[in-house]
Amino acid sequence: MAQRVIVGRHPDGAVGVFISRPGIDVGAVGSGDYNNLWYSTQFANIAGIWRRGTCGLNQDVYYDDLGYVPVVRFEQWTGQAVITYPNFGFPFSANGRFYRADWTRYRLDFLAPYAFRISKRDPGTDSGPDSPTFRWLVYTIPVAG
Repeated sequence: MAQRVIVGRHPDGAVGVFISRPGIDVGAVGSGDYNNLWYSTQFANIAGIWRRGTCGLNQDVYYDDLGYVPVVRFEQWTGQAVITYPNFGFPFSANGRFYRADWTRYRLDFLAPYAFRISKRDPGTDSGPDSPTFRWLVYTIPVAG
């Protein structure tokens, strides 16, 4: 099993927090490697917000191409209150989707390096509202090159 987290000094000399992609040993890649790290304090503008907005279910959302796939956070929103816990999308599962946890009803589908869609995780058995509103943030944290 790969070591995926370093808090402190990276083998290349950098100091910070480093988290690698599944199956990648964090110490075997550079501390600023966009392709093999989910998170590195060496990345410029760490946790900066690139774009934000609201959207509906199954609505395609486009943002400027950053040259990498960024972290996207979303939550169901009434316009005045959050209904669900924040969800973070990472495109690293076998089918291109990552589910924040089993309790979430929604998933984030990456359509391209600069687009996503929020959809129901299990539309066949989900009897919840068909037109929820979500608020979302696109961060300047790369998760894929």
